[in-house]
Amino acid sequence: MVCAFRRDNGLCEPDPGATAPRQYDCCPGCGNTVRTDTHARFLRERADEIDKLAAHTPEPIGKRLRTNADQLRATADAHDAAAHPAEALA
Repeated sequence: MVCAFRRDNGLCEPDPGATAPRQYDCCPGCGNTVRTDTHARFLRERADEIDKLAAHTPEPIGKRLRTNADQLRATADAHDAAAHPAEALA
């Protein structure tokens, strides 16, 4: 994920006059986040890895792992649904 920082809509609550985000306070759903198709692919790959781990993990940890994998896939799916080709942004 990349931050296209704009202080006015940053969920990381940057200080007034900040020219950079609070790097360790990144929040899901922030309007400054930008994902590429590569990021979405990596999210799906990580979800697959987590599912494999969950298959060999006792419950309730396995259930939590599968929930996390589902959330990663949902984030990748949301990217795919809203993605714009780079040419369209120029």
